[in-house]
Amino acid sequence: MIEAGTHDPISADVIIDATQKLLGATSAGDARHHLDALVSALATVTGIDLYPSCYQEDLATQTGFGKAISPLEAGRCAWDIERTRIFMAGVYQAIQDVLQRQEKVELLYAGTGPFGLLLAPLAPLFSAKRLRVTLLDIHEASLEALQKVISLLKVSDRVAHFVCADATVWTPPKGESYDILLSETMKHMLQQEPQVKIFSHLQQFLKPSGVLIPASVQLDAWLHSSESGKNIHLGELLTLDLSMASALHAGDDSCLSGSLLIPQCEEDMTDLKVTTFIRIYGDHCLQENQSQLTLPRYKKNIRPVPGSTLNFHYHLNDYPDFEFSYHSRPAVADLPLPDSTEVGELGVYHLKRIWSKAAHAKAGKLDEAVRSREWLLDQLVFKLLGAPMEKALATIYQSRRFQDVEQWFKEASEDDISAHRVSSINARVMDELEALRG
Repeated sequence: MIEAGTHDPISADVIIDATQKLLGATSAGDARHHLDALVSALATVTGIDLYPSCYQEDLATQTGFGKAISPLEAGRCAWDIERTRIFMAGVYQAIQDVLQRQEKVELLYAGTGPFGLLLAPLAPLFSAKRLRVTLLDIHEASLEALQKVISLLKVSDRVAHFVCADATVWTPPKGESYDILLSETMKHMLQQEPQVKIFSHLQQFLKPSGVLIPASVQLDAWLHSSESGKNIHLGELLTLDLSMASALHAGDDSCLSGSLLIPQCEEDMTDLKVTTFIRIYGDHCLQENQSQLTLPRYKKNIRPVPGSTLNFHYHLNDYPDFEFSYHSRPAVADLPLPDSTEVGELGVYHLKRIWSKAAHAKAGKLDEAVRSREWLLDQLVFKLLGAPMEKALATIYQSRRFQDVEQWFKEASEDDISAHRVSSINARVMDELEALRG
């Protein structure tokens, strides 16, 4: 069980007031104080110490379609300010919209956690005649805590059922259906947790006009340069929405796989970036980096070949995640060392070989005999280019692209690197090479 702390009594008014103010907040800054008040009150009511001083066993439960995080971890999710603020605003609007066309809302909340955070604080704002909810969680400890919240708020008459069950397989009582299916059981990139399976299974119990919250979770793939920060959009991986959830339930899993074309691009576009965009309801959305749920994820230095395809498949199993396959350009360290006469834009002999040797050295592939034999020649090139050796070496070791190395030397050289100067440098380099070979 979760350890309880020692707190002063809390009244329902504290929770209701903080909730109403949170609904009125328009930014994380506006919301922070009200969220602090709300979460502190909920922790007090439930007796949950969100940050206990002693070790707490991880009480997560593994399902066949992802990990259901522990009650303690679920409670800590409340501190994700924008996630909490915008989800609550979306749920509140969704309930109001349904009530515009009918007398009562039937809502299923799957994965409540110990606070029922996205719904329970809103329940006092609607009468029992207008709101009827089913509260489901896989952990008995979460439901025991949530019952304390419901009791304090005096909204037990809004609750049809408390259900301790696995939402990926649970079936409601015969004849029950819902206007709203609410579940936030996910991480960024829909990794690890069972959001996809929960939606694909439970959507069948929605009424014809029923809605999912969140309404959609869109994942997109990008090429990314860690050097420039530039991104190139490759396309959509998948969008978890009612249409996809229904298709999966019907046995159509084609939405879980696909391929995207790698365009022609700069050599520094070496990383794969995956973004998560969540449309909770209506205009209530979570953008990239706005929440822990929408942090971008990266596969570093995959170096995809332009004109090839990025293939992907989302595994809907006990650890939901993406598998990617692609053709990679060979790394510099995988290629033979270039001859000293192989040049770039500057035309300076041996400079590209120095840069390539650095890449081989970082990968543990540089022949020590080559390093020792050419070290004096390397120093000569730096001297002839008029660049401080320590800074030159640092630049060479840090640069993924040879053109960046050449640009640095252009800027760092004491004098303009003219064609005449390059010719003179190359003559000296050739003399030294002849001496080494002789």
